[in-house]
Amino acid sequence: MALTRSQKEDKVTTLAEKISRARSVAVVDPGRTKVGEMSALRSLLKQHGAEIVVAKKTLFRIAAKQAGLPEVAEGSFPGQAAFVMSFQDEVAGPKTVAAFQQSHPQIAFLGGMVAGKVQGREEIISLSHMLSRPEALARFAGLLRSPLAAFASLCRGPLVGFARGLQEVAKRAPAPVS
Repeated sequence: MALTRSQKEDKVTTLAEKISRARSVAVVDPGRTKVGEMSALRSLLKQHGAEIVVAKKTLFRIAAKQAGLPEVAEGSFPGQAAFVMSFQDEVAGPKTVAAFQQSHPQIAFLGGMVAGKVQGREEIISLSHMLSRPEALARFAGLLRSPLAAFASLCRGPLVGFARGLQEVAKRAPAPVS
């Protein structure tokens, strides 16, 4: 059933609002993904602060223009398209789709938009392999902690050795005479 003009306008308005809130938009070709599989992907994306929207590419282009993003060329995303919008972390949506893609190879990245710029397929795939913000912060904290822990261990070593030496001396000392 074809959408009426007012339904299309509502869809464009909703898409424009979501696009303006999104930190990144990955365009994927769902291929022959079944409804149940798409529902599973939707719930996974929701857990990671992302959402997938199926819309016509023409409506998406109009919505992106309304959201203030650069013009998306008409042939930029060939084939069917679904739009994965990441609201909390730029890499959350692409990472989730890449993980889901392992068991559902019919889903393919087509491109996307990050930081207000149209990105190609390869850039979105490389984005899906990047660390998320919490992962990067945890790794950074580990890098900061590592030299400090090594220094503390180094400082503790002589003190522990001295304490053990005192214990051995105390064991060998004669018992006090009363």
